[in-house]
Amino acid sequence: REQHIKAGNTLRLSALIKGIPFPKVSWKKEDQEVSPKADIEVTKVGSTLEIRNCAKEDGGVYSLTVENPAGSKTVSVKVVVLDKPGPPRNLQISEVRKDSCYLTWKEPEDNGGSV
Repeated sequence: REQHIKAGNTLRLSALIKGIPFPKVSWKKEDQEVSPKADIEVTKVGSTLEIRNCAKEDGGVYSLTVENPAGSKTVSVKVVVLDKPGPPRNLQISEVRKDSCYLTWKEPEDNGGSV
């Protein structure tokens, strides 16, 4: 699964959780601890991860693992933060005329998350 979010908005990932006994819940990003700016809430019925004012570095694969004596289950979602692209590279102007010219360039190194 994949979730797109615009930079500056709030990312909210949530899941319903069932199990007896209630499972231990852990969130990871790219198999590492999530950012300290992430708020994680665990209730009797689920869990939510929320990151306010998302930035490019908040993108990546987030995983939720639940575990109890009966077993464990992990689900993942890829988060893509959409932002303004970087500047074009190697801008060249050619065939300059009185009322027109040709512009050519290479795509920016950072495409802003466009597909």
